[in-house]
This record gives sequence, structure tokens and C-alpha cells, in this order.
Amino acid sequence: MKEMMVMTGSEMRFKSLVHICASKITSNYQMTKEAVSSVPHELFQILLAVAVSNNQAPATKLLVSRWPYKVLNLCNVLTSDTQLQFSLADITTQIMVTVLSAVVGTSSCQAKVVDLQGVRLRCVDMATCLHAMINAFKTSSNPTSDKVKVIFDWTVEEQNFHIVSKAMNTFSESCKVELQCGKMKAEGLSENRLIRLIGFLDKDIAHGLNLSLNSLSHSGLKMVLPHIKRLENLRSVDLSYNILNLPRDISGDVCKCIKEVFSSLPRLQDISLGYNRITGRLMEIMNSLQSPVRSLRLDKCFLSLGDLSYMSNTMNTSHLKMLDLSGNTLSNYIKSLENVLLRSCHSLVQLNLDGTSLANNDLSSNMLKRTAASFKKLAKFSIQYNGFVSVEQIGIVTAYASIPTLRLIRITVQASSEVIYGNEFLEDVLLGGNRFSVLSEYQEALDQLPGDKSRVLTLEVRDELTGCLFVDALTFRL
Repeated sequence: MKEMMVMTGSEMRFKSLVHICASKITSNYQMTKEAVSSVPHELFQILLAVAVSNNQAPATKLLVSRWPYKVLNLCNVLTSDTQLQFSLADITTQIMVTVLSAVVGTSSCQAKVVDLQGVRLRCVDMATCLHAMINAFKTSSNPTSDKVKVIFDWTVEEQNFHIVSKAMNTFSESCKVELQCGKMKAEGLSENRLIRLIGFLDKDIAHGLNLSLNSLSHSGLKMVLPHIKRLENLRSVDLSYNILNLPRDISGDVCKCIKEVFSSLPRLQDISLGYNRITGRLMEIMNSLQSPVRSLRLDKCFLSLGDLSYMSNTMNTSHLKMLDLSGNTLSNYIKSLENVLLRSCHSLVQLNLDGTSLANNDLSSNMLKRTAASFKKLAKFSIQYNGFVSVEQIGIVTAYASIPTLRLIRITVQASSEVIYGNEFLEDVLLGGNRFSVLSEYQEALDQLPGDKSRVLTLEVRDELTGCLFVDALTFRL
């Protein structure tokens, strides 16, 4: 395909003639109308991808209403086109409303499954989309006997709970539309409302459930969790930021409840328990998992030696890709931590050890440098707010920068002790020469690393005392 060069502001990029034509067609409703009647079906995907990426609502509505296939998966439409460089996160609420209205309010769309999972909708945006669906359904002139299954991710809070319930009631009575949820995030809701929402979920479709920030206590958790057991396709469960205190669960009722739910979900791989006190109970709640964990967030969980020992000796961590142990005091468990890292080193992609007080143990620095050589896939490493002196941290950073797959390191450093921190910190210090004096040793050490200069490594630096991000991350070619 002939390539043409297109200027966008100061950016220069190449676009194929097909994409240039698609942009021209979808920018004009009459041209789009003529195109859908004549172009081959295989070009619909390109036209829709370009219309969505250019935020062309009229063209998007027309293309969706005439979609010629049984399935419309918006993620596949967009990601299959590598030239667009457009993601689901960039989709506007207007386009989502347009798509949903076109699906529900017309009878010409051939799609029986419309998959919109991955589009990030805020609570207010989701309410807008649901209102649009209900209104479009009321005005639909030719409802068919075939159901249209519409799947997207829900974000439910107090302000949109009622419209979610109304939409589910509206479409449960309809022979045309079946509204479903892939991943649900419910926040700030009572136990009864959480139970009602979970009851809406289809066990074959729901694969993610985020119940963080609901102030669930022991009694609340025992009310809500049993309703999750039937969702056998759940792959991720987030219970973070509730008010659990498992060490006080003397009888083990709550631990038993969590364990039973986790063990009843055969595909569960991603677990988040952050900001709940689970001291000494990790094995009790996780030793019956049917699948190896791939993502485990235990930030600020007040982990004990027993918890680390379970992770380093018994727990299956051979498939672990993401591990977050930040906010736990680990300085007294260095050997156990080392064993955890060594057992997961062949699979781990992200590792977060922020604020784990590692500098309080003289063995930490050497342990971290020693284990760095074992990682095979690590791409992101964060070790902020540990109080390492410059010499120790430079050694750690250099060791991890030597991992061929690593792309990002996050650290904190102490700026000049003569600096008085205030509102002008970023302007007066980080934009000034002080930034370079603080980071010059890191830059010099990383510049000495051997390599073919084809790999880009970013060093993101914050100030240890204020948390302010240094103006620009340092980027190295290694």
C-alpha cells in the first residue's frame, strides 16, 4: 500500500492511503452513507476505527447501525489497526453514547453481541450512557425478537446506583437488549446495594470485581462475599481499602469466608487486599486457590514473618507477574523476602517495594543487588521511600538497570539539606542546578553500563521528603 506523509502540528507521521480516504469519508455524513451501501464488508472495520478515533459521532452511529457482522468488539476494531495509535482509554463519552444508542435504537444492526469492555467510564459518564440506552430503546421503531447482548465495564457509586438498577430492570423485561458487565467497580455502597449489584452479574461474562473503598467490616464481608461464589469466571477480585482487621478475627470466621470464596473461583488470578490488616493470616485465606496467582497486591497489609515465610516456601509464585509489597515493614524479613523474589524471578514483570524500611537492615542492599541478576522478565521496579543513602541506592539502581528487560525504575532521593521546602520547591530547586547535582551520580553510573544503546530505560525520581517528582525523568539508552 502506498504510504503518504501527513503533518499534524509539529508531528510528522506516515499514514496509508486507505486511512486518509477513511478519514475523508467519515468526516462527511453523506459520503459515509454512500460508502456503507457500496464498500466491501471488510472495510467497515477500518471506517469505524477511523470514525471513533476522530470522534466522528454521525459516522460512528451510521457504521454501527449498519454493522454487517454478528459481533462488534470495539477493542478488536481499534487495536487491530496499528496505524491509529488509539486506545479504548481515549474514547469519549459522546462516542460511547453514540454506539449504545445506535445498537439499541435501530433494527438494521446485525450485531448480536456488542462488546465495549475496556472503555473507562466514570460514574457520571456511565449514567449518561445508560440514560441514552433507555431513551433509545423507547424510541426504537422495529424491535426484533433476537436479543442484542451489550457488554461493558461498570463503575457504580451512590450517584448512579439507581440508574444502573433502572437500566437492568428495563432491559430484563425486554426481548431486544441484554445488558451485561465484564468488570465491575463498586465504591462507597452499602452491603445490600453491593449484593444487589452482584446479583446483576452473569456468571459466564463477569471476570473482574472491584469492591475497594466500601468500608466493609467483618460482618459486611460475611454478608457480601458468599454472593460472589457463583461467578465462576472471575479472574480478579479487589478487596482493598476496606476496614478488615483479620488478626482480631479470633474465631477465623472472616478468614474462612474469604478462603471459601477464593477456593470456589477456579480462574481467580489477580488478588488485591491492600490497606487491610491481615497480619499472620495470608496462608489461611489463600492456601486453597485453584489457580496460580498472577497479580498480588498486599500493600500496607502489616505482613508478618509468617506471611513472608508462606510466600517464600509454600505459595505457588511461579506464575506471579505483579507483586506489590509496599508499605509493609520488611527490614526484619530480608531472607524471606529474598526467597520470595527468587521463587518468582522467572515470571515477575512488576515489583513494588516502596516504603518497606529496607534501609534499616544493612543486608538489604546486597540482597537486592544479588537477586537482580536472577530476574528474567522484570520491566518495572519501584523502591521509593526506603531511606537508602546515595551509595547504596546507586548500586541497587545499577544492578536492576542491568536486567535486559527493565524499562522503568522509580526511586526517591534526598535533595540538598540546605533547601527549605515550600510551594516554590519545584521551580526553585528541581528546575535549578540542584536537580543535576543530586542526580549526576546516578547518571554517571548508568552511562557506564554496557549495551547496544537500543534499550530505553527511564529513571523516575521523587524527593524523599516532599514526594515531588523531579521535573523530567532521566532516560538512558542501554
